[in-house]
Amino acid sequence: STPPRTFTVAQAVTPTIDNVTDSKGPVLQGGITFDRNVTVTGTASPNQKVRLRDGNTTLHEPTANASGVWTQVVRLTVKAYSFTALALYGDGSESTPPRTFTVAQAVTPTITNVTDSKGTVVQGGITFDRNVTVTGTASPNQKVRLRDGNNTLHEPTANGSGVWTQVVSGLAVKAYSLTALALYGDGPESTPPRTFAVEAWADSFTDFTDGTTGRWLKGAAGFQGRVTGGVFHNDTTAASGHSGLLFSQSFRFVVGQTYSFSYRVRNFSPLTNNIPPIFSVSFSSGLQILPVYSVPRTAQWYTQTATFTVTQSMDHTIQLMSHQDRGGGSGSDGGNDYQIDDITVRMVR
Repeated sequence: STPPRTFTVAQAVTPTIDNVTDSKGPVLQGGITFDRNVTVTGTASPNQKVRLRDGNTTLHEPTANASGVWTQVVRLTVKAYSFTALALYGDGSESTPPRTFTVAQAVTPTITNVTDSKGTVVQGGITFDRNVTVTGTASPNQKVRLRDGNNTLHEPTANGSGVWTQVVSGLAVKAYSLTALALYGDGPESTPPRTFAVEAWADSFTDFTDGTTGRWLKGAAGFQGRVTGGVFHNDTTAASGHSGLLFSQSFRFVVGQTYSFSYRVRNFSPLTNNIPPIFSVSFSSGLQILPVYSVPRTAQWYTQTATFTVTQSMDHTIQLMSHQDRGGGSGSDGGNDYQIDDITVRMVR
């Protein structure tokens, strides 16, 4: 007979599954994807079909190209998968081992806590530390991008229980607004932002030993006063003009903190009928810190101290006021001679 009937006996290629990819790249063997579609790629005998299966469930029957490569897009649900490729040719060999992975539901990240050396920094609160520890949740073993506004700070990885922790160092004195952006799935982000402010504080202690009033500004009432012998000394020899603002200084005080103000004062007027120096301490707004105090004529040092809080986080000016205008003269027309030392403003910790 003519022509001859020709054919080829081919060696059946056992199918393989070489790769599973999602929108982020390869899904590792035994790995996780948060996508609902993956692309499966493998090999088989050229131009032959394979049956792509999940366990015993048929998903698709792709055909290998002339180079023996087949590709198939597979829609997924949230569950574990075990893919094999069964040859629909030859003896029906099957790929081994199964290609396994899990489709997971993406957990929206959270920021559950921010702590400093004192404990929890509450939402909208403040810290005086330059380092805090941020804790949150996310999908297990997945990364989040910890951000302050639009600025990336770190990319911590959640542990197997879905908890992540990150130390944020070198904080600046400013307001912070932290969010955690998922680096998986569709990239959900924590909400609302975790906000707090970093504040600065240093206790103030003025003992006049350097010959100056430090950062305290001397007011008109101290026009005759001078720093000598490690104290502020005022003989008040002028007949009047000694009342009013003696010292002032501005501090940034914040809501939720307690502060302390103290100073030492001595009345050294020589005569029993000399008029005493009289002082009070208040904010420039008029809010009292220490009430009016008449200094006894004993030549002894007396300490005046009080604690206070504020209702607004802002710069507040403390004023040490003199309420005795007279000086000079003798007897009941003289006196009002005093020394002041150790003016202290501190945070009660």
